[in-house]
Amino acid sequence: MSDKETAQMKTVSADDLRQVETEIFEKQGFSHEHAAIVADSLLEADLRGVSSHGAIRIPVYVARLQHKVVFPDRELEVVQDHGAVAVIDGHDTFGQVCGTYAMQLAMDKAARYGVGCVGVKNSHHYGTVAYYTQMAVKRNMIGFSTTNATPLMPPPGGAAKMVGNNPISFAIPGGDYPPVVLDMACSVYQGSTFGELSIEAYEEQDSQL
Repeated sequence: MSDKETAQMKTVSADDLRQVETEIFEKQGFSHEHAAIVADSLLEADLRGVSSHGAIRIPVYVARLQHKVVFPDRELEVVQDHGAVAVIDGHDTFGQVCGTYAMQLAMDKAARYGVGCVGVKNSHHYGTVAYYTQMAVKRNMIGFSTTNATPLMPPPGGAAKMVGNNPISFAIPGGDYPPVVLDMACSVYQGSTFGELSIEAYEEQDSQL
């Protein structure tokens, strides 16, 4: 951005943003169903004030698709299924697609067995963790979700990146009151730091204009 240019903040409706985001991912090869899942995850993050995991992620996601780090058309596969537990192979598709299917399967198992536990392998960034745990609240269940992450920080006393910030979330129905929802990472900056640092850079730039 040149010295003469100014950053412009534009406000759009949630429905308009959802439509644009869905269309972006459809053009990258996603089915409408899967594109809508990714868009809904990003929109939910922005609406909850977790903008580090909202629309700001789109350029990174598109770049990963174009560089074939992640694939839009891979089918999920349940590779193990034993009563209340299961394992899904995402075959390197988007984490939001994997996470949504895994939580839905876990809830179905919980309805039958009292608890459902589903693991996912070969997945990618899946956005805000509370997006999944709040699905359970809507079915009057307790939701729990967590994931590992790329090493981003040193362990206590260390200097080299060896530990992921491994986000974790739970959501508990509140009956007549709002649900209790925790969504946190094990670091000062949330998921991959990119989102929050990008927002800080933008806000700093905007404040200097």
